[in-house]
Amino acid sequence: MELHVVQLCHLLEEFGDDIVKDIIADFFCQKNKDVEEFLKDKAIKFEKHHKGRTFLVLGINQDKLSIVAYFTLATSLIKIDQASGTQRRRMLGTGFESDQQLSAILIGQLGKNDIYKSFISGKDLLGLALDRVLQANQLIGGRIVYLECEDKQILKDFYEDIGLILYVDKDGEPVISPTGLLTYLISTKNIMSKIYINEEIQERELVSA
Repeated sequence: MELHVVQLCHLLEEFGDDIVKDIIADFFCQKNKDVEEFLKDKAIKFEKHHKGRTFLVLGINQDKLSIVAYFTLATSLIKIDQASGTQRRRMLGTGFESDQQLSAILIGQLGKNDIYKSFISGKDLLGLALDRVLQANQLIGGRIVYLECEDKQILKDFYEDIGLILYVDKDGEPVISPTGLLTYLISTKNIMSKIYINEEIQERELVSA
């Protein structure tokens, strides 16, 4: 199966809402129904309201399009005022006040279609997201990249292996987000050496191009 990264907004422009909804309908993620429901019920609305951008990893097989995986990015503001001085310096260097709001890029959703999960690894998917983060950083800045996840060891091990840092307070305890989740952070200056990308996955602005 040939894989391509396509922005949802470009797919909507080319095919229209109804066809895109039919393509999305085949996405299935048993382990994280929130990821599945976001793509099916919210992604198009978020795209049209410019709340963020959804990127689809499409599998193309005999002219049929299938969503293998996807991720979303959005601009945001974040404070890491509860972090220890050491963690703040590790993330930001010097010259930042502890209560300062920082421009950030949020990886809001990250998920694979159970039907095609063998076609892309979690590292490749996160690598694709971080690659787009670097592109956005060149255009609009953003000192921090962050995402939220459940307190599950398999998820924590995965993100820490990639190089993200768990946001903890001065006592070393995880800082729980308003949504009740853990927060993982990485400085944009530290992303370059942490990307894992399958070079066979190409970016494609318009599928029929």
